Amino acid sequence: MQNSRKTKAVEITKNDNQIDQHSKVNLDKLYLECMEEMDLLEELVILFRQNALEFIGKIKLSIKNVDFKELDFATHKILAGLKMMKAFSLLAIVGQIHENYETTQDIKTIENLYNCFLKEYPIVEQAIGDEVERLKKM
Repeated sequence: MQNSRKTKAVEITKNDNQIDQHSKVNLDKLYLECMEEMDLLEELVILFRQNALEFIGKIKLSIKNVDFKELDFATHKILAGLKMMKAFSLLAIVGQIHENYETTQDIKTIENLYNCFLKEYPIVEQAIGDEVERLKKM
């Protein structure tokens, strides 16, 4: 049984760069960290989606209320999930929101970045679903 697990891990590692170039996310490492338990991976995806929706709501309110403290909290909370999903496009946007908070606190720039997040999130969410389906077939 262990040999098949090792073989699968080698396959995933070999394809890592290829997946990064063609996909918005990469769940291979997370799947391995879940000990190849699809139920656990799917639970983490559900939690990520809930956190992302919470982030969207909190940032919208933070912008409306010009509440930089809440904005800072919301960006910190979503970062771990974005890293876990290897959602680098969203990670870059959230990183820029956080950087703007720490430097200029330009609410218009933050609002523009938030709008970029809103446009990119459905694409990433679809990519996560595609990745889960790909891993189920392995």
